[in-house]
Amino acid sequence: MYGQRMMRRLSWSAAALLTASLLIMNTAELRTLAQDVINLFSQAESDEWEYELTPEPRYFFAEVLIDSQATFENARSLVDFVIPEPTVPEPYALSYFVIKGPFVVIGYHHSADGSPYYTPEPNSLAIQIRDCAALEATDDACVERRIGASAEITRIDLGNGVQAQYVAGHWIDPETGNIGSIVGSGTAVQVWNNDYPFHHLQWEHAGLMYSIITTNPRLNQADLAAIAISMMDQVAP
Repeated sequence: MYGQRMMRRLSWSAAALLTASLLIMNTAELRTLAQDVINLFSQAESDEWEYELTPEPRYFFAEVLIDSQATFENARSLVDFVIPEPTVPEPYALSYFVIKGPFVVIGYHHSADGSPYYTPEPNSLAIQIRDCAALEATDDACVERRIGASAEITRIDLGNGVQAQYVAGHWIDPETGNIGSIVGSGTAVQVWNNDYPFHHLQWEHAGLMYSIITTNPRLNQADLAAIAISMMDQVAP
């Protein structure tokens, strides 16, 4: 019973972080080329966004690995692609894997948090890897991320011919000042805040899409780039 409760808690914790990333997805536009560089973020025309709420969460997880099961060896046995083991800054430690087919979330626990299975908003750190060729063409996991008109995209060279894109900030509820939900009925309005402590680094390599997401205000683009480079050093020629 305890294990089942913990699995549900972990699934909802991971879902909350995924909701944050889903809120900056643009489900209307496909990926385009600009100046021979693939854009992984889609710039909106304003810093206000009205969108349709969905009646239920979009992701239901098939596999959750925690405790002694949360190893890269076990996670790799469940997918058809390489999951590189990142080097993350202290005091982060591997906490869980959430896997649904070709979509993997790697969660890290910050030692300042009370439970290894839940990362409170100020310290969350997660890495997503997905095989877009194996997902449906309209799957949100592989659609451009929508960002505000005032957001800045920073391009970062990860070496080995791999280019990443970094964006700070997020869409927030103008009334609460926090990230809103995508679940409900009717429509909702979000406004873009460049100062919101949400950092997102994203890149593509060999048919896979990678994302590093954190709400830790003490981490910056250099920290995320270092994590990304540690991953690419294992998979890029």
